Amino acid sequence: RTLQETASKIENTQREFNKRAQALWQRKKLNQVQSLPNILFTPEMIQEEMEQLQYEMQTKMQGVFNSYDYLGTANPNARPN
Repeated sequence: RTLQETASKIENTQREFNKRAQALWQRKKLNQVQSLPNILFTPEMIQEEMEQLQYEMQTKMQGVFNSYDYLGTANPNARPN
């Protein structure tokens, strides 16, 4: 994979992450103003989803970096921890 393709894949992954994180944030705000007893999403559920989202993001990103490093063209020092 070329540097251009890798950069594009990273941008797409970040965009997807931001969109999903935004949706979770909106849901959290909605909960705060909701006085109904039957809250659709508990803070625990939202927290769990956020953690799942972060895990997915890390896994995807690692995959992107690994597939680039595999070609031996990327700087291994540039890889995130």
